[in-house]
Parts: sequence; C-alpha cells; structure tokens
Amino acid sequence: MLQKALHRAARISHPAYVMVTAAEAHRSHWQRALWFVRAEHRFVSESPGWSLLTTAAAVLSIAARTPAALITLLPARCYVADEWTLTLALHKALSERAVLSEGILTLGIMGFGVDEDYLVLRAPDDRSAIAVAFTAQRPLEWLARDFVRRGAVIATGIYVGSARAMSALLYRYWPALTHKILRHFKQSHIPCAENRITPDLAQEALRAASRPFWDRPPWLSLRALRVAHCGWNSLSSTEAIERVTAPQPGPPNSATDAVIRALCNKA
Repeated sequence: MLQKALHRAARISHPAYVMVTAAEAHRSHWQRALWFVRAEHRFVSESPGWSLLTTAAAVLSIAARTPAALITLLPARCYVADEWTLTLALHKALSERAVLSEGILTLGIMGFGVDEDYLVLRAPDDRSAIAVAFTAQRPLEWLARDFVRRGAVIATGIYVGSARAMSALLYRYWPALTHKILRHFKQSHIPCAENRITPDLAQEALRAASRPFWDRPPWLSLRALRVAHCGWNSLSSTEAIERVTAPQPGPPNSATDAVIRALCNKA
C-alpha cells in the first residue's frame, strides 16, 4: 500500500517534492520503500498513532518555505482498483484554482463501500466541486445506502489546498501547539536528517485537544470533487479488508484459465 501511495504521489508531482510521514515503530516496514525520499522529507513520530501530528508538521515545514505551494495529502492506508481514474481526478483537483483560493478541496468517490465515511453534499451549483454539508462517520449500512441515493460520496481523506490555507487552520485550531512544533524544528533541525516528532509533542497535542479530536483533521473541506467509481476502499474494518483480499473470479477466457486448461490437457 505504501509503494502504491508513493507511485500515486509521483503521478501528480516530482518525486523530489514528495514528503512522507511514518512511525518509528514501523520502520522495518517502510524504510526500504522510502529509499528515494530524502531524509529531510521524512517526518517520523517516536510515538505510534500520531500520523495527524506528523502531517501537521510536514504542512508547517512547507508553509514556512513556500506558502503559495499546493499540497496534496494522500493517505497510504487505502486500496484503489482503478488508479487511472483517481489520477485524473487528482489532476483536476489541482487545477481548480478558483476553489482552492477559497479553502481546501477534497475528493469523494461515487458509490457504496463497506464501513466508509461519507460526505453529504449540498445542492450542486455552477462549480464542478460541490459544497460539503457534513461528514457521516461510518454510518449503518441502510443509512449509508440512503446517503448514497441522495448523492453522498465516500470520503477519501485526500485533501488539496495551499500551504498557506492549511497552516492557517493549524494556527487557528491549535495555536500553542503549532508554535511549539515550529520552535521544535528550528531548534532540532539537522541538515540531511529526518524530522523527529518527540513524545513531548504528542503530550502537548493531547493537552491542546482531546484525542478523539485528533482523529478529525482541522482542514475540513468546504467543497468536494466527485470522482467516478474507482474501486476505492479505505480498509477501515476487517470486513472491508476481506472484500479486497477475497479471490475475484477472472473472465472465462483469461490467460490464467488458458494456462490451466493447457496443463490439464497435457495431463
């Protein structure tokens, strides 16, 4: 999943501009995959489970250098069957300059999924991106299907916005913590070394806001771009994961079936 997410990022940006957040506890799983990501572009938490904190640190580092830069936040924990459809949608989102000048844009997948969050949208207007009314977090299946019938889309957790807009929201919601993150990196910065998120920053985050609040990013979108069904799965539950890992029947004339038939004939 991590490698696929890296390929996804490289389709919309130069690999030299890709930044990654990770947990030190999982280094054995990600270190080899990130061989091409410069150390200073890695934001590593010494306490697992704080991806939003490391993401905030990465956003602030970009905003400090290039506030006008466009940032795309891509979750690695997801499955996408049709990468091309998603890539086209990402390029379209990055071209929505009028929408991005007003705030943050997110991507929503049309269709129904198991144990997904849903973006309930307002009535469409003259823009390609539709205003978000609210987010329904993993509603019951019957309610989720009703939302979909009324035009709701699956929330992807993909956000596009300027570094200036994202950092402004961090300053607004967590001013003390944001200043502390910036001071921390200024004091601990070592050229060509990874950016470390220490346990005391995680404790500061808990004091700034309760833990459940950290499960919801502060850059809540004003508008969502509807994306055609692309086999998106956020892998939010065991059932959702089983849907992806279950063997799928291939077409009757697939190359695999041909090989099997040939082997049987030889036998």
